[in-house]
Amino acid sequence: MFDSPKRVDCRGFRILFKQARIKTQGRVGFVAGKKVGGAVMRNRFRRRLRELYRLARPSISLEYDIVLMAKTFLQNQAFQDSRKDFVTGLVKGGLWHA
Repeated sequence: MFDSPKRVDCRGFRILFKQARIKTQGRVGFVAGKKVGGAVMRNRFRRRLRELYRLARPSISLEYDIVLMAKTFLQNQAFQDSRKDFVTGLVKGGLWHA
């Protein structure tokens, strides 16, 4: 996945995506590295990323493998702002089909 993905940077996270091998079975991964904090904080960030993805899932193209990487700014960002950034990032990357 990480050899040549396209990417979209948002304030609280980064979206990496690449064409899926099987076009109808895109995969998704959630990453929060040690730079964002301890285990509790990383788990909180991954839960937030999973929830953002879950809410937007019906409108996301299945043709891509997607990785969401948390950034430290996510800690200070309200959930609704994160959601707006996520949708904006998906639209920028061409992953949103409404």
